[in-house]
Amino acid sequence: MRLFVTTRKQVLRYTALITLIAVAAPVLVVGGVLIGVLGVPLGAAMLGIAIAFFIPLLIAPPIAYMALSIIRLLHETIARVDDHMRHDGLTGALNRSHFLDRVRAWPDAGSLMICDVDHFKRINDTFGHAAGDEVLRMLAHAVQEVVGTRGLVGRLGGEEFAVFLPQADPDIALLEAESIRLAVEMLGMVVDGRRLAITISIGCTSHNPSLPIGTTLKRADALLYEAKQQGRNCVMPRVPQRVAERDQARA
Repeated sequence: MRLFVTTRKQVLRYTALITLIAVAAPVLVVGGVLIGVLGVPLGAAMLGIAIAFFIPLLIAPPIAYMALSIIRLLHETIARVDDHMRHDGLTGALNRSHFLDRVRAWPDAGSLMICDVDHFKRINDTFGHAAGDEVLRMLAHAVQEVVGTRGLVGRLGGEEFAVFLPQADPDIALLEAESIRLAVEMLGMVVDGRRLAITISIGCTSHNPSLPIGTTLKRADALLYEAKQQGRNCVMPRVPQRVAERDQARA
C-alpha cells in the first residue's frame, strides 16, 4: 500500500488517524490485560489505562505530523522533477524527448506538423534575446490554445515546435495547422515602441505508427522547408480549396 500525501489537509487528516490508532491500541490492550486477564478492578486499572492513553497522545501527533510533512515534501519534489523532465522550462511545452516518446507510444495513425518561427534570428538580433524568449512563450501558449486536449504540443529545439494530432486525417490536420498559423499571426508585441510581428511556417504530414518517428519528422521538415521557400507564413501542403470551402460551410 502506497501512501500519497500531497496537501496540508491530508497531512492533518492522516495525523489525526495515526494518533487515534496510536492511542486506541494501547488503551485496549492495557485495559484488556489488566481487567480481562489479571482481573484488576476498574478503579485500580484506570491508572494504567490513563498512562496508556496520555503517553501516545503526547508522542504520536508531532512525530506523525513531521513524518507526513516529509512525505508530502518528497511527493512535491518528485512531481516537480518529473514535470521538469517532461516539459520545456521556457515555454511549458513538452520537451523533445517526451513529445517523441508520446508519439511513438500512440498505437493509431495521426498527423504531425512542425512549426518554425519566421526570421527568428532577426528577432533576436533586432529586439534582443529577452524578446525572442517571450515570442517563444507566446507561440507555445497560442498553439496550445488552438490544439487544446486534442493533441500534443512539444518544443523540438530552438524556435521549432511540433504538434501531433492523434487520429486526425490530413484534411483536418491542415485546417488545424492553418488555425495555428492565423492564431500566431494575430499575436504581435511591442518592444521599445517598435512593433514585432510574429509569423510561423508549418510543414504538416500524416504519421503511420508502423514507421519510425524519424521518417515522419523528415517528411514534415521537408514540407516546412518548402513553406519557407514559398515565402514563409504559410502551411505546406496548402489547404485544398475543397477543404477550405467545407470548413467555411460548417462555420
